[in-house]
Amino acid sequence: MFMGTSNLTLDSKHRMAMPARYRERIKEESGGQMVVTAAPPVFQGGRMLEEDPTLWLYTAARWKDVADGVMQMSTAQQIGRLMQELFLGEAEEVSLDAGGRVLLPARLRDKAGIEKSIVLSGVGEKFTIKSEQSWQASQGWAALEEVASEQVVEQLERLSL
Repeated sequence: MFMGTSNLTLDSKHRMAMPARYRERIKEESGGQMVVTAAPPVFQGGRMLEEDPTLWLYTAARWKDVADGVMQMSTAQQIGRLMQELFLGEAEEVSLDAGGRVLLPARLRDKAGIEKSIVLSGVGEKFTIKSEQSWQASQGWAALEEVASEQVVEQLERLSL
């Protein structure tokens, strides 16, 4: 499981230095191969609220499971086609270089509003990557104000805090 948050700066070639604490696991799991994609939009009550300016970064091994799940969605329904086209279609293969860096593709950087300062968060089986500004705006309990209070309570009860 990946956990923790790191403030990072992209180098002049738009590469992110993967924190050392993750490198060995990534190399062991997938030979340093990874997949980065745009996060799906945020929905509430069946409506799209906003596009999420976040990138999701998976090890290649975990991505295979995610992609298989999306590919099992029925293309007879519009949601299946859209998820395949948008989620899988946005994905790009990347890899750790000898220095432990990952190149973030220009198209995905632009989509997430990433320029130089980023925040990488380990969130279980994947990483999230946000611009520092976007990350700051999404932090704290105040960010939950936009979510229906019943949903917040339901999720917190499941955690048995």
